Amino acid sequence: MENNNSKKTEETSNNKETEHNHTAVEEKKQNTTSNSLSVDEFVYAGYYNNIDLVKEYIEKGLDIDCKDQSDGGTALHFAADQGHEVIVKYLIQHKANVNIPNSNNGTTAIIQASIRGHDSIVNILIEHKANVNHANNTGHTALIVASRKGHDSIVNILIEHKADVNH
Repeated sequence: MENNNSKKTEETSNNKETEHNHTAVEEKKQNTTSNSLSVDEFVYAGYYNNIDLVKEYIEKGLDIDCKDQSDGGTALHFAADQGHEVIVKYLIQHKANVNIPNSNNGTTAIIQASIRGHDSIVNILIEHKANVNHANNTGHTALIVASRKGHDSIVNILIEHKADVNH
């Protein structure tokens, strides 16, 4: 009888240990997934103009220059692309790198804003030392893309700020 109780106690102990290990593995998987989603949620909050979510993640200490997994863009890239001035200013105020290229093709926030014709964003980025002569992986600068898209006001802004017209 003592032998059977001993075996049952050992089995119960093993089951609890297995259950505990399984739970720990599941929690680790969830945290990894949550962290991964958090980066994408933060970056896309810039795209969708969700300032509250941007603020929340910055307050939680998420790296302001983290990049999404699909395009390698930051929240600043997406906010600049969509013309979200409040988010662009907030990110810059919290030390976002205005010259960080995306991982996909080396495009910076000023190139994104120039493609889309967002004069105010281009001005904000220039005020915060954006490199007007940065070329992406295909050799395109903000001046080239603004010119090709017919954004004359941005072309003028860039030239006023020493964009290389001979590039």
